[in-house]
Amino acid sequence: MFNILISDDNESNIYVLEMLIDEWFNENNITKYKIDSALNGKEAIEKVENCIYDIIFLDIMMPVMDGFEALELIRNKSLALQPKVIVSSAIIDNNENKNKAKNLKANAFIVKPLSQETINIMLDKYIKNYINPNNKEAKTNTNYIHFDKDETVESDGTSAKYFLSTYPENILDKEDIEELVNEMNELEQEIKFSANIEDIIKNFSDILEKSRILLLSFTEFSNLVNLLSEIKNHINKVDIYVLENDISFQILELIEILSDWFESLFLQEDLEDVYVINHSIENSFNLLKNLK
Repeated sequence: MFNILISDDNESNIYVLEMLIDEWFNENNITKYKIDSALNGKEAIEKVENCIYDIIFLDIMMPVMDGFEALELIRNKSLALQPKVIVSSAIIDNNENKNKAKNLKANAFIVKPLSQETINIMLDKYIKNYINPNNKEAKTNTNYIHFDKDETVESDGTSAKYFLSTYPENILDKEDIEELVNEMNELEQEIKFSANIEDIIKNFSDILEKSRILLLSFTEFSNLVNLLSEIKNHINKVDIYVLENDISFQILELIEILSDWFESLFLQEDLEDVYVINHSIENSFNLLKNLK
C-alpha cells in the first residue's frame, strides 16, 4: 500500500493533484494506494503522526503553519521511515525558497501549476523506481529540481555510517541482506497482487525469522529481535480465513517498514537514525493484533 499526503490550502489544487496522481497509478496498474489531504501544515503534521507516508506534496504558502515549518517538524521527528517530501511553489526563480527547501532536506522542489509530466516524473522516481530499480528512464523537465543527491547529513552518533563503523566490516554478509531485501520486495508484490493468504503468511514468517537471526549480531536491536519473534508467533495463530484482506494489508505495512530499514541501514548506509525502527513496527503490530 502506497500512502500519499497532499498539503495545500486550496482545495481546487488538492483536487487537481489527486487527479494527476490517480492517472499515474492507473497507467501503471497499481491499485493499492491511498491519498490523504491537509489544508495547512499543522493538519499535515497531525496526519504524519498517525500514518506512515511514502510521499508528501507540501505547498509552501499555507495558513496556520506554512510548508517550511511543517517540513522542519517532519524531518525532526523520530520516524522509522522518513517520507519523500516534495515542496511546491508558484515561483520557479525564487532561489531563497529553493535553498531553504534543500536545507530542510526536501527531496524535490516543483513549480505550480502542476502538470501531468511533472507528477509522472516524481512518482516514477519515488515509487516506480522503488518497485522496479531497473526503471531509470531519463527525464527532462525545467519545472522541478531533485535534491536527493546533494543531501548531506551530519553524524550525531545514530547515523548508519557511524553505527556500522563501530562494528567489524565482516559482521554481516551484504549478500545475505540483499537476498533478504529482495525476498521482502517480492512479498510486497505478492500481497499487492493478491497472492494466496496462506503463502503470504508462510513467506512473511520466514522473513521475520531471517531478519531476527541477522539482527542477533547487534546488541542494540535486542528489543527488535524480541518484537519480531512476537510478531511471528502471533501471525501463525491468526484466523486467516476470517481476516484475509485486513491481514494482508497489515503484513504489507510491516514488510515495507522492515524492507526500507534494512536497505537504508545495511546496504545504502544512509539512514539518519538507526534506532527509530521499533516504534513504527510496534504501531503496525498493534494494529495487526487489534484485528483479532
